[in-house]
Amino acid sequence: MTRSMRRRLIVSSRRAMFWTAVLLALAIVVFPIFWLFLSSLKTKLQIDSRTPLFIFEPSFVNYVDVFQRTDLARFLFNSVIVAGGTTALALLIGPPAAYGLTRFRFPGAETFLAGVLLTRMFPAVAIGMPLYLIASNLKIMDTLPLLIAAKTSGILPLTIWLMTGFFARIPTDLDDAARADGCSWFGAYRRVVLPLTAPGLAATGILAFLYGWNELFFPLTLGPDRARTGPVFIILYIDATIQVSWGSVAAGAMVLIVLPLVLGFVAQRYLVDALTAGAVKG
Repeated sequence: MTRSMRRRLIVSSRRAMFWTAVLLALAIVVFPIFWLFLSSLKTKLQIDSRTPLFIFEPSFVNYVDVFQRTDLARFLFNSVIVAGGTTALALLIGPPAAYGLTRFRFPGAETFLAGVLLTRMFPAVAIGMPLYLIASNLKIMDTLPLLIAAKTSGILPLTIWLMTGFFARIPTDLDDAARADGCSWFGAYRRVVLPLTAPGLAATGILAFLYGWNELFFPLTLGPDRARTGPVFIILYIDATIQVSWGSVAAGAMVLIVLPLVLGFVAQRYLVDALTAGAVKG
């Protein structure tokens, strides 16, 4: 075997190993969703069958049942309000904070940014009890604004960190030119710098929306009744039902994951760009 043939064999082997790993990871991620989708279209007898059925007559009775027999529509509405409010609040607070950290340098700025990001590492349960006590004293338990504020506190550090990377890419000469034309610092930020970070705003906004949609701990502890969201519904529906209708559970879960899946597919390029910008900032 010649050296060139040996080299091609090594390259081909590495490529085969790489694609095998990719396909394996894809199967691990996609197969549960595929199985969930099939279960949502099956009857109870088909789901309870000991032999998995991949060829069957699909039925949408589970989707009709889960909307008619439960308050899933109301919980979905709560999820949209909470996720949208979390996104709006994070984008209202995060970008100005990130702009200030990149433009107004001060001793300890990097340490401060690291501290902001460190708070993202805290588990939600670490701040759950203080939030519960504060909300109880203020009599705002089980309200959507409380959930929006709680979820914003969870996603805001990541929003600041990612937007810092985007602002660091933009030359400060643009700020100086805007200032020379009579703009204030806020005017330069709003009219010149912020529009240039539109991809970053889109990516961080989508991440904030997904966090607000999927995060479970805060709705479970701070919104136990009127402010329940979709993920909480699935858990409580299983817990409250003596004989669980797994078809209805699968249908409800499929309804919940449609919007995050669509957003993920549409914005995957922006998400990768945002994470890369945050990683190579400065």
